[in-house]
Amino acid sequence: MRLISRIMVGLLVLGLVAFSVSTPVYAAGTIQVNTTVDQDGTGTGCSVREAVTSANTDADFGGCTRVGTPPYTINVPAGFYVLNNAVATGLTINVPMEIVGAGHFTTLIAAAATPNTVGYRVFTVPAGGNLTLRTAGILYGGNGSVDFGGGIYVQAGANATLDRVLVYGNTAQYGGGVAVRGTATLTTSVITVNTATIDVAGIGVDGAGASATLTNVGIAENNAVGGAGGLTVSNGASVTGSTVGIIDNTTALGAGGVLVQDGGSSLTLTNATIEFNTGANGSAIIGSTGANVSITNSCVVGNEPDTAVITGRGSATMTLTGNWWGDAAGPYLASAPTPTAGDSVDDSVNFAGFQVSAPATCGTCTVVSSVSDGRSLRTCSPPAGGYPQPLS
Repeated sequence: MRLISRIMVGLLVLGLVAFSVSTPVYAAGTIQVNTTVDQDGTGTGCSVREAVTSANTDADFGGCTRVGTPPYTINVPAGFYVLNNAVATGLTINVPMEIVGAGHFTTLIAAAATPNTVGYRVFTVPAGGNLTLRTAGILYGGNGSVDFGGGIYVQAGANATLDRVLVYGNTAQYGGGVAVRGTATLTTSVITVNTATIDVAGIGVDGAGASATLTNVGIAENNAVGGAGGLTVSNGASVTGSTVGIIDNTTALGAGGVLVQDGGSSLTLTNATIEFNTGANGSAIIGSTGANVSITNSCVVGNEPDTAVITGRGSATMTLTGNWWGDAAGPYLASAPTPTAGDSVDDSVNFAGFQVSAPATCGTCTVVSSVSDGRSLRTCSPPAGGYPQPLS
């Protein structure tokens, strides 16, 4: 059982109580936002919406005046920017541009003032678009009517880079926080408390040619009906990551943490923390139908109920070597039961060379009692010093 509350996971694990501050960035050209009001060609101030339009069209718009030439950097001061203009749409990034806030907890760009209330996402990046987003929070995009990406949708042929970004409280059918069908790079960012009404609440990467690179990223406390609570890689997509925390995500019908499926999809993680996720099937990880999963030098601890890592329908290559499973005896394997409090795996998983002592940043499990099949009833706890904090 988990001995840490969801609120403490959000604060202790992910470091959301701290924020980074960024000074304005000056590139080939700049546009300075100076009002939190969601103007669209009206008023004297320069809103976020007007700044994006100005960068898309390479023309002054509303109260926005360009300095220099494209590609433009849009500087957004601290404030709560709600996209509640009568046009009732999010922001579309048609050309390369950079948006720089003052901090992930101080510059907040929201589709609405409260979550799950509007039928549009915060950012759409269509083919040809290229969004670099730094030191900002993306909040409250979408509801059950939004198809992909409640916070950000990176379509095929598009690219997005997120650096020190918080994606919080967004909702969609697929990819509640972020949906990627193009390419994306996430660095020192947190995807948390997002919801999917169908499949994958945190980040969904889908389609041949789609890819994401994750470095120092937290995916936590996301909730989906099916698929995966944290991360889904599907239909030939690929994800690589280092120092990734996939923690306390839930789903009613699939994998609590990660689902990798269909068409040769691949996931490669090192130094990951996959802990305290909850799912009906494969609470930590499911790999199926030609998937290739490689996770090394990582922690897989406290995922419940039943089997933490499984191969679902079809076949998959599941290489999880050199990891810590919560107990010095390694993971529990039903076909060759050994008393252990470690997370359980099925016969398809290669777990050779498991670690026999807990790294400082990993949780641990202890035996409460053993049952007749050799599996231990257990209690699992997060690391005493808390988890690494992506945003600090």
